[in-house]
Amino acid sequence: MTRTKVLIILSAAMAILVLTVACGRGATSNGDEIATADGAGTSGLLGGQPSGDSVGLTDFEGLGVSFVTSSQVNSQQGIFVTGTGTVTADPDLAILNLGVQVTADTVREALERANVSLNAMLGVLDGHGIEEKDTQTRFFNIFPQYDFRPDRERVLIGYQVTNQLSVKIRDLDNIGPIIDDVVEVGGNPVQINGITFTIEDTSELSVQAREAAVKAAMAQAEQFARLTGVGLGKLVQISQVGGAVPVVRSEAAFASLDLAIAPTPVRTGELDVSVTVQAVFAIE
Repeated sequence: MTRTKVLIILSAAMAILVLTVACGRGATSNGDEIATADGAGTSGLLGGQPSGDSVGLTDFEGLGVSFVTSSQVNSQQGIFVTGTGTVTADPDLAILNLGVQVTADTVREALERANVSLNAMLGVLDGHGIEEKDTQTRFFNIFPQYDFRPDRERVLIGYQVTNQLSVKIRDLDNIGPIIDDVVEVGGNPVQINGITFTIEDTSELSVQAREAAVKAAMAQAEQFARLTGVGLGKLVQISQVGGAVPVVRSEAAFASLDLAIAPTPVRTGELDVSVTVQAVFAIE
């Protein structure tokens, strides 16, 4: 055999070997596992049951080629923990939802009666020192009222006017008297749709809760490391989950509005300000 023919055959053999290695790497990059040296693995160019065209890792011994599975490349190592810190405080702001609802034969009559009642209620709020900026219209609606007869005929019987306000009350000791006076001047059209308590500025409480949350997360990470016999490494990542929002711990409700029985009692209860953080620590 001539020297030229020998070189051609060797070049073709090298080209086939390079192509086979490239195909094997492509299969790995597509997420298919490679057959291990003992034949275990999943389907793919370099895994599964050997066929006439498949090759194993032993076929590349001595070529300096190494392989890793996609799961090894994408694996995350670390200790993942979540810590929550909570600070309890008294509320300093009440939000009272009140309004009027009137039904009359005409829109004009219903609106006039609703306006008279609501304006009287606003006068009471002014008398208790509640500023205009602390009152806001939440809902206003004029809606026709119908009666459905046995023959399914729909007959207009009047109009309903609804006007609701949201009122911020900062003097919590004065909530009961405010409710009593509002009901007295507003009369039967009065509606009170609930009262909630909150903390107007939670920034300082959030600082305390966040500090407690970080300490809780670190304590959990230390416990995980101790229980599993690994070393706790550096903090890799930390983030706060959501914001600090006051959470009501006890019901904030008032009793019956029958002023002839007794003044309206109001209990403010306590609020929890909570902060939650998520942290990741390295494993040493």
